Amino acid sequence: MNKTNFRIIFVISLTIWGSALAAIALMPPYFVIADEAHIFHRIYTHDLKETIQKMMRDSHPPLHEIIDYIWLFLGGFDHPWAFRVLSFFLGLPALPLAFQIGRRLGGPRLGLSALTLLALNPWFLFLLILFRPYSLAITLGAWSVWIALRLLDRPTPRRWATWTLAQGLLLFTHYYGALLIAALWLTLLRRRPRGWPQGLLATIPVAGLFTLWSIHALPGSIEVNSEAFSGPYSIILPNPLSVINHYFVVSIIGPLVNGDFARILFPALVVGFLSTTLTRRPHFARISPLEHELTIWVGLPLLLGALMTLRWPFFHARSFAVLTVPWFVALAAGIHLLHRRAWFPVILTLGLIGLTRFPIMTAQPLGFSSPNLRDLFIPPNEPVLIQAPWLIDRISFGLHDIELILDIRSTRTNLSSLIYDWTNKENREFVVKNYPSFWFIGVTVYQDFWRSWLEDLQATHLIDFAATYPHPIPEYGASLFHLIRR
Repeated sequence: MNKTNFRIIFVISLTIWGSALAAIALMPPYFVIADEAHIFHRIYTHDLKETIQKMMRDSHPPLHEIIDYIWLFLGGFDHPWAFRVLSFFLGLPALPLAFQIGRRLGGPRLGLSALTLLALNPWFLFLLILFRPYSLAITLGAWSVWIALRLLDRPTPRRWATWTLAQGLLLFTHYYGALLIAALWLTLLRRRPRGWPQGLLATIPVAGLFTLWSIHALPGSIEVNSEAFSGPYSIILPNPLSVINHYFVVSIIGPLVNGDFARILFPALVVGFLSTTLTRRPHFARISPLEHELTIWVGLPLLLGALMTLRWPFFHARSFAVLTVPWFVALAAGIHLLHRRAWFPVILTLGLIGLTRFPIMTAQPLGFSSPNLRDLFIPPNEPVLIQAPWLIDRISFGLHDIELILDIRSTRTNLSSLIYDWTNKENREFVVKNYPSFWFIGVTVYQDFWRSWLEDLQATHLIDFAATYPHPIPEYGASLFHLIRR
């Protein structure tokens, strides 16, 4: 091993260890955040068969939950932190894959650039510690791209078999993985590496099994997501341009930065890149054909996913987790075309801004500031309507997760059965009609969606308690009301 290779390996190892330590340090000390509660609820209260049946109305295929059951069986873990560690290990291999993809496309310098951009990126670290399928989707997406590159270099039966396996794993981890696989197959069919007919035939059983699953599961998944994220009371009403805008911004600076700052950032970055391009006049002829392919592998799935919002108007930036590694390799390649001395500090600075918004770095856990809702006495026979529960940290106000997670094996189930999603119109009408009193929790920053409903309700109900619980991250502040029928 020569001195140059030793230095490269040392830098890679140091960067991966730094990213791993950052992820561990940023792991929240409390039990669950966002929609992790759904997974914990399923794996602790349902057997594997029941969980797979439940997944037919979930936004993801069942592979991640199957792995969770294996993890639970092997270790007998009874603490959510152990499952964060599982998510961490499933996503960490994406880092060396980012280097390998970058090195294959543009040499060791591009590989190190892609690794550097990804390693401390707040979006990557957030998905790495989130107990959801996204960290696994990131790794499998990167692995699929790496295998496709190796097939273009030197196709062998073993690599075609590995490609078939990668497709199956990715398809059953995340539905949007199909978009990346389609883009990769577009290149393979155009380049036609040796053995491509056999590789295509080997894919048919995998595609057939996934199609069979999708026929039974996708209608329920679309129904649930459409109900939660579309309609007159929806917070997220995306269009294709806003989807692309949101994904690029969130992937660079993370999910916890102030929304106004994020909205300004995207056009600023576009103007900056265009200005630099006109000034520097980069030599686009130096771009290798495979770097053009990389643009297709990132751009085509993103475009198709954005266009799908025209039919089904629901969206999460996490939907494109499979594109994380190829997108950062493409970003590093674009920076190299311009002037890395100018753009590397910009991207890394934006990442550091995103990192400072992590709860542990702001010295305040996600959720409500004092007073804590756990200190309030909420009678077990009164229902609770929650608007946008996925945006409010459940463990801080304790209603949902305390029942579903902390006391999951207890006999008290009456409270968890009285938690209702306000965005569901039938739930709202049912609670108002059938209960003489109930609680309502709304996200303060989105009060335009529920304020008029609450005002109209005062014709028949009296508000005898109201409180606002602010938070440095506006999306995590909330307002609480107790209503009694007049």
